[in-house]
Amino acid sequence: MFAGPNFFNSGRIPGVTRIIVNPHFDTFRRVHDYDDGDISCAHTSAMLYELIAVVRPGSLAEVKDIARTAGSLILQNGGTIRGITNWGVTALPKRTTKHQAVYHDGHHFVMRYDANSAVQDQVRKTLSLDPRMIKFGSVKLGDGKLDTLARIGGSIPWSTRERRS
Repeated sequence: MFAGPNFFNSGRIPGVTRIIVNPHFDTFRRVHDYDDGDISCAHTSAMLYELIAVVRPGSLAEVKDIARTAGSLILQNGGTIRGITNWGVTALPKRTTKHQAVYHDGHHFVMRYDANSAVQDQVRKTLSLDPRMIKFGSVKLGDGKLDTLARIGGSIPWSTRERRS
């Protein structure tokens, strides 16, 4: 599906971003209007990611600052944040050494966001360089189809249930 000069019947506004839904592939693409009137599509579609991060315990302001840094990086690059959940300070499964310090507890938070893979790589690089981080992991959720992504919410409650075998 190509965007020709008459793709949008309404007047174009330079710098406006629109989401185009392609019903044939059940995917969506971010389309940018540039000042010269040409429309080009981003080479990758946005995917849903879940970031689970463990920050050194201590100040809640540090946790908020790290979440704000990651969130602003996502938003500046055209991503969407679905939700951020604070899981609080909990014990780590085993003692962890990071930056010559040993940690037994960590402050956990979870963030769900839609972004392309380049943004996700930037978030991972930024968090890996932050000395306040103990651990983090990021996983892709869903299969990229709109109906699947619509069913996944932004809230991630902490579950204390144990699995029974």
